[in-house]
Amino acid sequence: MSQRKSSGKLVRAALRYLRKQDGRAAKRARAERMTPERLRHTFQGETHTRKGYHYRPGGQDFENRRIGQVLRRDNTTGVYEAKVEFYKDPPGQWMPKVGQGRSTFFPDDWTPGQVDAAVTSAFKDPATQRLPDGSWLGEANGVPIMGYYDLNTGALKHGFPYL
Repeated sequence: MSQRKSSGKLVRAALRYLRKQDGRAAKRARAERMTPERLRHTFQGETHTRKGYHYRPGGQDFENRRIGQVLRRDNTTGVYEAKVEFYKDPPGQWMPKVGQGRSTFFPDDWTPGQVDAAVTSAFKDPATQRLPDGSWLGEANGVPIMGYYDLNTGALKHGFPYL
């Protein structure tokens, strides 16, 4: 199977958003914001470790990432869970995401800013549960969001939709 390229306007907009955030590292260096690296983990995932990947702008995959079967979908929120593969070169083949081989995804019609703001909002919400294992569970815009935080500093690491 050949390598799959992303070409959509919304994917390009998401990549521009990520590049812009790279230049704002100092501004993003607040405990309730994801760092540019963690934002990239949430949006695109990491091909070298085959982790992350929770956002498909307009329902399109980023380059070297693809979803397979959609396993569950919440039609009310637009959140869904799907099998995920990353293209690894070498060895030059598609490989499943580490762990259970799947991810949950933010609604396809959300902008990069909406995803970023929802994770921040859910993490900052006083009703959010922060668990002793470094995970947290909150909600923003009707979407349950789970993620991880630094146990030493209390800073947000990242978040993803929870089904």
